[in-house]
Amino acid sequence: MNRKALLIAALFVFCCGIVAATEEVKNDNGLQGLIDNLSLTGEVKTKVDTLIKDFNAKKEALKPEEVMAKRDSMEAEFDASLKAALAPDQYAQYTKLLEEKKMARQNEMAGKMMEKLIEKLTLTTDEVTAVTPLVQDMFKQRTELAGQRPGRDASDDVKKAFMDKMKGIQQQFEDKLKAAVTADQFKLFEDSKGELFGRGGDRKGRPEGK
Repeated sequence: MNRKALLIAALFVFCCGIVAATEEVKNDNGLQGLIDNLSLTGEVKTKVDTLIKDFNAKKEALKPEEVMAKRDSMEAEFDASLKAALAPDQYAQYTKLLEEKKMARQNEMAGKMMEKLIEKLTLTTDEVTAVTPLVQDMFKQRTELAGQRPGRDASDDVKKAFMDKMKGIQQQFEDKLKAAVTADQFKLFEDSKGELFGRGGDRKGRPEGK
C-alpha cells in the first residue's frame, strides 16, 4: 500500500473516532458558532449575545501578562452567567457541543501528527493500525490535562508538577511507539520530535475560540 492510501486509512480511523462531532457542530466560529447551534431566539438570544460581547471585550482589554492569572476566573464567571441565561436543556446541549468540539480538535491534532509519522517513518499498514490508537490516547490525555493548567500565580512546585505530568504523557507515548516500530523508524522519530511536538502561539482566553 502506498503512502497516500495509508494516509487515507489513518484519517478514516480518526474520522470514525470523532463520534459525529462535525455533524453536531456545524461551523467553527468559536463560542458564537456553538451558540448558533442552540437556535436561540428572542430575549434569551439577546442576553447571550450580550454576554459574549462583554466577555470578548474584557478579554481583549487584558494585558498579555494578565491572561494566565485572570483567565480561569473570567471563564468561570462567563460560564455561570451563561448557565443562568439558558434553560437547563439548552445548557446541557451547549456543554455537549463544547465537549464534541474539543474532541474534534483533539482528533484533528492527532490526525496531523499521524500524517507526519506516516510520511517521515514510512509506516506500513500494520504499523498505522498499531500507532493510531497510541497517538489518539496521547492527545486525549494531553487535552484533559491542559484543562488543569495552573495559572501564572500558581507556585513553582505546582507549575513543575503540571509540566512533569505533561512530559510523562509524552514519554509514555514514546515508550509505546518504540515498541510498535523498528529501531530505524524510532530514530527517525527522535530526530523529528521538535517538528512533531511544535506548538503555536498562546491564545487569549477561551470563549471566543473555546
